[in-house]
Amino acid sequence: MKNKKTKPILLIILTIMAITSVIYMKSYKKSTNTMATTITSVANTATGAVPKDNLGFTPQETYDLIANNEVVCIDVRTPMEYSSGHAEGCKLLPISKNNFADEIRALDPSKTYIFICRTQNRATRAVDIARNLGFENAYLSSGGIINWKRSGLPVIKYK
Repeated sequence: MKNKKTKPILLIILTIMAITSVIYMKSYKKSTNTMATTITSVANTATGAVPKDNLGFTPQETYDLIANNEVVCIDVRTPMEYSSGHAEGCKLLPISKNNFADEIRALDPSKTYIFICRTQNRATRAVDIARNLGFENAYLSSGGIINWKRSGLPVIKYK
């Protein structure tokens, strides 16, 4: 007797779960589309430099943007790290400097900036600082100089 009573209840529960998952998926797709539109509109720059995921540009994208003078690249590592190998066209501005925020504040907020460090940790902090100072077009070079080198892109070294 128990079997006959539990089947309709189980069927009702499964139906409710299926309807809930369909509603959830529709709202998820809608929020994903809204998020993509928001990211695109926030990152709409004069140069058109917009990363796909708002986290940052790939090393190759960064390289191309620097080569085409579409962005300003800022390396936030220490001078010693910078001299051991940096991307051509990247300016050194160590995040460890006491006046780092002041130096960012002095930059042109209408330009697009890509920050790079060793792995992307310090560059992430630099992007946060820049965005908090009103620089909407501040991004990462994903994976830092390590990913840059892995991608086979050239580095400049000082001795």
